[in-house]
Amino acid sequence: MKKMILAVFFAHTTDACLSQTAINTRPVTKTGYLQKSKNQKIAAWALLGGGAVVSVIGLTQVNVAGSDNAPVNNTPGLILLVSGLTASLTSIPFFISSQKNKAMSLQLETQSFLRLKSSGLNTALYPAVSLKVTF
Repeated sequence: MKKMILAVFFAHTTDACLSQTAINTRPVTKTGYLQKSKNQKIAAWALLGGGAVVSVIGLTQVNVAGSDNAPVNNTPGLILLVSGLTASLTSIPFFISSQKNKAMSLQLETQSFLRLKSSGLNTALYPAVSLKVTF
C-alpha cells in the first residue's frame, strides 16, 4: 500500500512538473528591458516636473506674512506644497529602477536548452544574465 501511494505521488509530481505550460505574456528580451527603462524614465520625469510645478503653486499660495485683521488660512497652499514634494520624491525610485533595467538589458543574453514534451525533444530559449569580469 505504501509503495502504491508513493508511486502515485511520484507519478503525479512528475506529471505536474513536465506538463506545465510556460505562458510568458511579455518575453524577457533586451528590447523589453530597454522599453521598460524608457517608460520608467518618462514616468519619473513626469512625476518630478509635475511635483515641482505643484510645489511652486502651493508655495505661492502660502501667506507667510500673515494678516492684521483676519485669520490666515494656509491649508490649501500647504497641501499643494506637501503633495508636490511627495510627487517629486516619488520619482526617485522610478529613476533608480530605470537605470537598473537599462543595465540589465546590457547583460542579457539568450541561451537554448533541450525540453522534453509529449511530441519529443525540442529546443527552447530562455534569458540568461552574463557577468563579465576584466582585469
